[in-house]
Amino acid sequence: MNMTTNMKKYISLTLMLLGTAGAAWAQSSGTLTIQGTVAAVANITVAPQSGYNTLNIAGGVSGQNVANITEQSNDKNGYTVTMTSLNAGASGSSLFLKDTGAGTDTVSYSLTYNGVAVSFSSGSATLTSASAKTTQAGVVKALAVTIAATWVNAATYADTLTFTIAGK
Repeated sequence: MNMTTNMKKYISLTLMLLGTAGAAWAQSSGTLTIQGTVAAVANITVAPQSGYNTLNIAGGVSGQNVANITEQSNDKNGYTVTMTSLNAGASGSSLFLKDTGAGTDTVSYSLTYNGVAVSFSSGSATLTSASAKTTQAGVVKALAVTIAATWVNAATYADTLTFTIAGK
């Protein structure tokens, strides 16, 4: 029985020393790093405007708003918006509407983006080259078309424009 009592004393003493040693190692201050992550955003939204697909080719149109484009980017170095034309192709330098049927007639047109004439070469146009991020809501810019009155065969004429946004 004496051995059991000694063992209990030994265990109690050991626990007491460990408790005292733990208290001695405690610090008087501590730090916590909190953090979060924001994913990269590069969005472009094309909102067609009334009349975009019923252009008066025979009578001509001047500066008709055909779409509002919303650019949204949170890249601290800015972003670029480019546009390509299906009809002009990779090496094209002029924009034109093409007969969607079997006809060969074409209709030249020009564009402005946010009031600035679009310069199209080597198959694409740089519409925006920004050096900072947009607001969270993005930036809305108008795309307008001008077509000189053109007498062509009765048909539907079209071109497909593709807009791309990329962070720098």
